[in-house]
Amino acid sequence: MDLTIVVPVYNAAAYLPACLEQLRDQGLAEGEYEIVLVDDGSVDDSPRLCDEYARDLACVRAVHQGENRGAGAARNRGIEEARGDYLYFFDADDSLEPGSLARLVDRMKADDLDVLFFGAHIVYESERAERDHPQDADYFRRFTQPGILRGKAMFEHQVRAGDFCAQPCVQVCKTSYVREGGVRFAEGIVNEDNEFVIRSMTADGRCAMASDLCYGYLVREGSVTTDQSKGVARLRAHMYLSDFCRARAYAAREAGEDGLCEAFSMLDEWFVDCAVEACDSMVEGFPSTPLWPDNVMAAADQRECYWRLWQRQNIIRIQEGAIGDLDAKLQGVRAELEESRRETAAREEELGKAYADIEALRGSTSFKVGRAITALPRALRNALKR
Repeated sequence: MDLTIVVPVYNAAAYLPACLEQLRDQGLAEGEYEIVLVDDGSVDDSPRLCDEYARDLACVRAVHQGENRGAGAARNRGIEEARGDYLYFFDADDSLEPGSLARLVDRMKADDLDVLFFGAHIVYESERAERDHPQDADYFRRFTQPGILRGKAMFEHQVRAGDFCAQPCVQVCKTSYVREGGVRFAEGIVNEDNEFVIRSMTADGRCAMASDLCYGYLVREGSVTTDQSKGVARLRAHMYLSDFCRARAYAAREAGEDGLCEAFSMLDEWFVDCAVEACDSMVEGFPSTPLWPDNVMAAADQRECYWRLWQRQNIIRIQEGAIGDLDAKLQGVRAELEESRRETAAREEELGKAYADIEALRGSTSFKVGRAITALPRALRNALKR
């Protein structure tokens, strides 16, 4: 079997019919693919629908988690259940252009890839969703085509080029590569996608990027992306991801992998910025004060996240101030060095002119006559010295 499509399902009954219809329209023949619906403890009609699809369609299997454990756990279950050579994750409320997966799988085979990245476009469920929750369309696009690279090089390239997209639904992976590399989703946090995408690259397989924008990312009211009540969850998740990247930046530096260190450091700063945005939505005046409002975050681990973020932000400020001072001193040293170079160049020019004058004098008639006149006295002087 070529492909396993894993769909985490949580209270997605309204989206499942369209989801199954488009996944069956991907240019893959019966027997070449399977759809694994992982019900993550849904309390709507999703469990029944999953079982009905599994009963009526040979390409569908239904798996029930029993309790809601989050999208990360559901996708990890899908990795365990997968029977296909390749693995793809799809969110039930999103969309995919017909025939896309067949093209992507063909590319995976032709280039013997472990991971193939592609792009997406944004679909707003309503005008209100677009007005209240505008997304950066460029985040989902793939602007560069660097060819086939090892995963670490691809990671460095994507981060530097602004092509990094922490969305597992815009990549296809080789199943054996994911399993053997221990590439899994973080569980118990939102934004679990980020760690998986990073791990899928830094496991260092053969990676490439396709320019296709065939995935439609739905922005709707009440999703994890738009739910402002999940500020604490986003704070905790982004602090976790910041720690994840910072630890790997240190490890890369110790290993002499400077490019990888820089890429992880850039993502570390990005996740800190995301955590600050989460705090901005909850705490007025952050990060000017280290105090936290009891009515916003009462749990000890939440307070600890807030305190650590405040420390990080102020450490960054101190570091930026120190860097600014060093930059000013460096500019002063460079100015002095440039002035010294100019003085040296002027002196060398004067010396060159003096040498030229001497050579011109040596070649003149008067100099030769003078040498002839003084030849006898010089000879007598040299004889007396003996």
